[in-house]
Amino acid sequence: MTGIRALGPADLPQVVSLYRSYLAWPHVASEEELIATFMRIFLDAPLYDPAIPSLVYEGADGEVLGFLGSQVHRMQFEGRPIRLACSSSLVVAPVARQGGAGALMLRKHLAGRQDLTITDTAGGSTEYMWKRLGGSMH
Repeated sequence: MTGIRALGPADLPQVVSLYRSYLAWPHVASEEELIATFMRIFLDAPLYDPAIPSLVYEGADGEVLGFLGSQVHRMQFEGRPIRLACSSSLVVAPVARQGGAGALMLRKHLAGRQDLTITDTAGGSTEYMWKRLGGSMH
């Protein structure tokens, strides 16, 4: 089945492979180090919120073809608690780009239960998607 779902621990080797192939500087860290880092950043407290999860785009054969990280920060605004979601590390395998996997994941993330969404980085393609989905770059 092709679709978008929440990231799980078993997905991390495939996610790290995507990350290392298309986003990371060469030899940024070993596969094991990156898996541990992604586990800590995207699946462990305090930045993990199951209501606003990191997302994977899964191909028909179950292969992970895309990833969008989510880190949730809890804070207060005018005396009330809010959740800020920071999207991170959006990466899609070339085979899934034509179908808009990145934009589909970003749209799902932006429609989540957070009160505010930001991103930690945005290349030209990501900036274009943010703007098309109603976001702004400030």
